[in-house]
Amino acid sequence: MLHLSQPDDGKAVRLPFDVLLRSLAKDAGALSACIVLSGTGTDGSEGTADIAAAGGLVIAQDPQEAAFTGMPDSAIGSGHVSQTLPIDRMAQALGAFFLEPGTEHGKAATTPGQDSPRQGAQASPADDDTRTVAPDRAERSYDDILAMVRDHSKQDFSLYKRGTLERRIVRRMSLVGLGPNETTRYLDILSSDSAECGRLSTDLLIHVTGFFRDPAVFDHLSATALPDLLAAVPSDRPLRIWVAGCSTGEEAYSLGMICIEAMEAAGSDAQLQILASDIDPEAIETARAGYYPDTIKDVVSAARLERFFVADNDGWRVTSALRDLIVFTVADLLSDPPFSRIDLVSCRNVLIYLGPDAQKRVVARCCFAL
Repeated sequence: MLHLSQPDDGKAVRLPFDVLLRSLAKDAGALSACIVLSGTGTDGSEGTADIAAAGGLVIAQDPQEAAFTGMPDSAIGSGHVSQTLPIDRMAQALGAFFLEPGTEHGKAATTPGQDSPRQGAQASPADDDTRTVAPDRAERSYDDILAMVRDHSKQDFSLYKRGTLERRIVRRMSLVGLGPNETTRYLDILSSDSAECGRLSTDLLIHVTGFFRDPAVFDHLSATALPDLLAAVPSDRPLRIWVAGCSTGEEAYSLGMICIEAMEAAGSDAQLQILASDIDPEAIETARAGYYPDTIKDVVSAARLERFFVADNDGWRVTSALRDLIVFTVADLLSDPPFSRIDLVSCRNVLIYLGPDAQKRVVARCCFAL
């Protein structure tokens, strides 16, 4: 069922396909799939990240077949496309993804009360811990792959949702030309190619973020939570915010902008300190650099761009005044000690990828920080 929504005000370019894909990924999780067909522009390229992160399927039309190559080329360039196909092969790919229960790449394993895979589209990512039915040998192969990643990157994925990890491993295998059952061959590749092991590790660390993602959340913070916090913060210490799982920094910078605006509106002279952590060193490097593509102008208002960014090399770089408010650090939310004396924790789009034990651990760390 599709519901219409009013377009966001103030945007120079409307990207309705991106909006649709984000909503689909949030609603259907790993049972979502999308196809980017012939078209001009880049609409859909950002939304495919949400589909891929949820464990869904992203197909792009073969640009050699497309009448207009802009949209499929842009989607392919995003790195989230699982398969690039001519139209006459797409139905088969969708069938393999949805309608083959009992296979490692099928999505149709139903749960009690579900009559068909179509009903499964009502599931949300937070409930997505369904595991595909696979032989014990395949299970051991996945364990071996994850053990190899752990040895290579020193990152333990054992507490993440297994189904999500397996789907991303299968996606990575498809990109090197292997089928979903060829785990032994993929282990051989990982053993001899450290670069591929690094790419797999990066794929398993899911980064889907953006400036002012879910605008209503930031509106609520600006109108309600931040004024209350500013009124309560003692004069002898700063307002301290922790962004847990900050990815490439957009969320932390978004919080910094609305905090500055809220302080000015309240006439507050409080100091501000934002601590932002993520397990991925490459994501933290991007966050520290504070450089983002020109497309952020579609979600960041012109007034904020003028105040908090500097045009730089066909993109935008955050100003030093904003950058200096935020301390970015590499940290594992599941194992490293949390920060303390925190007034506000922002932990978004993290728990949906973790199993129940890991979720409890993260919530306990957030409570300790507060």
